[in-house]
Amino acid sequence: MEVSDFHPETFGFESEPIRRLTLESRAETEQLGVRLAGLLEEGGYLGLVGPLGAGKTTLVHGLVHGIEPAVDATSPTYTLVHDYE
Repeated sequence: MEVSDFHPETFGFESEPIRRLTLESRAETEQLGVRLAGLLEEGGYLGLVGPLGAGKTTLVHGLVHGIEPAVDATSPTYTLVHDYE
């Protein structure tokens, strides 16, 4: 998975731009998701942007597993909003 200079302010969000990040495997992408889950605040919002096959679903699997291991995450590809509680 690669992320290059994405600027959230373009979409009305206030945030620091994401710099390039290259992960070598599915396991690394899932682990990143688990780690990011610990940084999310309850009721927060996370938007994923990327082409088909970029690793969004794998990242979501890690995020959801990091928050609630018993919940099965679904692909965010064609979902406008998926609320995990």
